[in-house]
Amino acid sequence: MIIAVIGVIIIPLINPPDVAPAFPHGVIRIATEASYPPYSQDIGGELVGIDIQIGRALAEQIGLPVKFVPLGIDALYDALKNDHVDLIISALQPEDIMRSEVRYTLPYFDDGLVMVSNANMPIDDWSQLAGGGIAYEFGAYADEIIRAWSRRVRPFDKMPYELPEYALDAVRLNMARAALVDATTLGLYRREYPDWAVHVVYITSKPYTIAVRMDREKSFITTNDALKNLLDNGTIARILNDWMLYDWD
Repeated sequence: MIIAVIGVIIIPLINPPDVAPAFPHGVIRIATEASYPPYSQDIGGELVGIDIQIGRALAEQIGLPVKFVPLGIDALYDALKNDHVDLIISALQPEDIMRSEVRYTLPYFDDGLVMVSNANMPIDDWSQLAGGGIAYEFGAYADEIIRAWSRRVRPFDKMPYELPEYALDAVRLNMARAALVDATTLGLYRREYPDWAVHVVYITSKPYTIAVRMDREKSFITTNDALKNLLDNGTIARILNDWMLYDWD
């Protein structure tokens, strides 16, 4: 421990943590699929997106430079297992089949399906849809959920649309009582209509996390702790709001 003397006040300074065991290459190498906006995208040779900003914020929090390695989605786990990268940050949902080889951090965003209604006519539960209509993207996962609901409650109008944004249009314009879309779609849509007051309820969960090799415990602890700090101090929320209007719990 180092002692700093300021006037007559003695202040102990805690030595910064040694991150070399966690990232022995002296740089945090991050794999990402650069074709999935708004999370990671290559624009004119520059990587941009939510995951890119999170990677940079993590590196700054840990105190190391960062190197992004753009890969196809099928190559992400292989690159991690073969020590070509240290982390995967790529809108990655934990997979049970990989848990013997990979550790997953805390989630930084939940991209599950959300039921969206107007704030002045909130819908909190699928049972409240009886006698009303719900909009959704035809053929998407929301379609499957709504078909299941229709067998459990009194009849309601099913309003399929070609795109999930059209389903949100229907709610905003009072043509439907609610819409079922993924959280990212809602966040991007609300950037276009920031004055639209919505009521949002999560129906399913799809957490996005960071993957670390199972045998890299120090890497995992360092990364997970840094991510928790970024969540706690509001950095992750600010990054999300750089790309989408994310103002629901």
